[in-house]
Amino acid sequence: MLLPSTNHAMLLKVSTAVTAARLASIDTIRGIAVLGILLLNVFSMGVSLYDYVPHQQANFADKLWQVLYYFVLRDRFMSLFAMLFGAGLYLQWQRFAGATDLLKRRMYWLLVLGVLHCILIWPGDILFNYAVCGLILLRYLKQPPQAMLALALRLFVMGVLLSGVASLLAGDIPPIYRESAEFQQEVSLWTGAYQQQVALQAMYWVGDLLYFPLTYLWQLLGLMLLGAYAVRSGWFTVGLAHYSRFLLPSSVLLSAIAYLIATSENAALTGVAEAVTNVAALPMSLWIIHQLAKSQYRSSSIFSALQAVGRMPLTLYIGQSVAGVLLFRHIAPELNVSLDWYGYLAIAMLWNAVQLVIASLWLHYFAQGPLESLWRKLAFGRNYHPAP
Repeated sequence: MLLPSTNHAMLLKVSTAVTAARLASIDTIRGIAVLGILLLNVFSMGVSLYDYVPHQQANFADKLWQVLYYFVLRDRFMSLFAMLFGAGLYLQWQRFAGATDLLKRRMYWLLVLGVLHCILIWPGDILFNYAVCGLILLRYLKQPPQAMLALALRLFVMGVLLSGVASLLAGDIPPIYRESAEFQQEVSLWTGAYQQQVALQAMYWVGDLLYFPLTYLWQLLGLMLLGAYAVRSGWFTVGLAHYSRFLLPSSVLLSAIAYLIATSENAALTGVAEAVTNVAALPMSLWIIHQLAKSQYRSSSIFSALQAVGRMPLTLYIGQSVAGVLLFRHIAPELNVSLDWYGYLAIAMLWNAVQLVIASLWLHYFAQGPLESLWRKLAFGRNYHPAP
């Protein structure tokens, strides 16, 4: 599956080309995205078929969770991370002087890592999907900026529509509650023997392999292409100029519409609510990019810590999965039943604080994260020397 080996001279040439200074604002924003992703993923580290499962008798906390889900968490950081992946791939393509063969090797190995992550550790993997989209994205990086923007928006809209149609075709799915026998059975399955977990995760991956090209692939590809356009347009360094004032209000408005639909009497409209939420996530992600790009505190210690997180996203993303699965399936599986949503978020925030410390300490002694180093060596060989 991998492309032929590149000769030694070519590797040295590439290693020289990629020694340009890293765009600190992208590292900072990527750090926000990596930490933010855990705030939603933490709910499915145990029973991986669901996000937060509410109580049958909805209390005030569960109602507050719905507001938080639709207005803040759902797809916000995932959309941001996808755009950053596209931006990073475009910068690498520039540094490699258009040597797409080398970048394809990189995507192929990310694909392998994603399959292993999904089947052996946690089925909520995004690496496989990102690798597939990255391979497609390489075909469009030469496009003029306006053509790239137009294609990005078309792909995003098509992906949202396909996901919405798929949800509607799935029909009215009965809600699941914490106290139900069905949820108790799911907890038993996902916290059972490791071999059983691997089998479940392999089935999950096969299902995603069939479902992904028909739905989320196009939305994800659109976001990545938008990220490539954003880095070409300077959004990560100077912000979004005239559009910035409309970003947050439009996201809040769309989130309110999604929330009202989701909490209405018509349960069949839940799929429509998810599609509207996907759209609402985009302006909020762009607003975060604008705010951080324009921030006057980019030289502060917290920004430096976020940059460190953003420089080792693969290591920390896999680390989140390992830590979450160990906690919720092996060390304390009872938490799947006893924790309310704020308990999950407290655990995620604590682990995020740990990640800030780990990333800063690691990069004080090493040039890159351990999995980042492994990924580069797998893709390029031992003669490749990463940028600082």
